[in-house]
Amino acid sequence: VALRLGRYFPHVTPHVHALEDDCPAQSLPQFAARDTTPAATFLPPRNGRCRVVIVGGIGLEKGHAIVLAAARDARARDLPLEFVVVGHTADDAALLETGRVFVTGHYDEADGPALVRGGAGDVGFMPALWPETWCFTLTLLWRAGLRAVAFDIGTIAQRIRVTGRGTCVPLGLPVHQLNTFLLSYCTDRA
Repeated sequence: VALRLGRYFPHVTPHVHALEDDCPAQSLPQFAARDTTPAATFLPPRNGRCRVVIVGGIGLEKGHAIVLAAARDARARDLPLEFVVVGHTADDAALLETGRVFVTGHYDEADGPALVRGGAGDVGFMPALWPETWCFTLTLLWRAGLRAVAFDIGTIAQRIRVTGRGTCVPLGLPVHQLNTFLLSYCTDRA
């Protein structure tokens, strides 16, 4: 954002400050006290599939079409891959129809960390298709102990690269390659 603003206002020096501390050792007492949600009561039992957790309101710009295509590809190729959306989407019904997606629905912010942990994921995925300026849901994934996969754009990618708590893939990566990558990243727990 600072670079973009600098192009339009060359005589103004923007000051950039992180909205949250990305330090892995950060103490999170405000979330620990509220983390009483039972684990994954809204999900079917684990079935050997890699479970990818996606957090937030997943509309078009946040990658709904990518998630739908990935779920359809997982079903078509019978991949051991499923997706949990902690939140809601632009079209929950289309995702649910694939048989590879579970959606929690809207949630209160205070319940987010427990719901993400309750999703029992192997990896987090940030399918946003635009260069976000920050992303609180990335922090939720990390607080749940998940590494994140995101497209290599915007602050999400920058935060992942700086912390090493995930990896970035090229924007426009074909969905079959994305799914293959997610599967390999799930099994590589290093």
